[in-house]
Amino acid sequence: MSEAREMENDFPPQVPEIPNPETPQEPSQIISTVATNQPYEMFSVYQRTLDGEGRTNNHAEAAHRRLQTELAHDHPTLYALIDGLKKAQAARDVEYEEFVRGDAPPQKRQKFQLADARVLAILEDYENRTHIEILKGISQSHGMI
Repeated sequence: MSEAREMENDFPPQVPEIPNPETPQEPSQIISTVATNQPYEMFSVYQRTLDGEGRTNNHAEAAHRRLQTELAHDHPTLYALIDGLKKAQAARDVEYEEFVRGDAPPQKRQKFQLADARVLAILEDYENRTHIEILKGISQSHGMI
């Protein structure tokens, strides 16, 4: 424990102090200490769009949807699940080999490329639009209304 106390002086100021294990603490106290001592980093879809990056970083959702499509069942049996996972793994192995070989990644579907272009045009004209116009334009570019 003395080693941890010696290292305490080496931490940058935003790292919370090391709690003393002899002093009982409620979990809420520990969580609130960590939350207040570390600044939040804002995720800005606006800035990512202007920079030409993707508007989402939720790869887990895409992977889950893809796996559901490959399984073709909402509630597969155990054997169907195992068989589907084997097929999905084989497909991922092929994609990985293509990546290692240096092949170009698959193109984004044209409807999504067009939607991205429309959203970018709306956001580049941000100064001349109201917030409602921006939100309506984005929702219309994705066919939400």
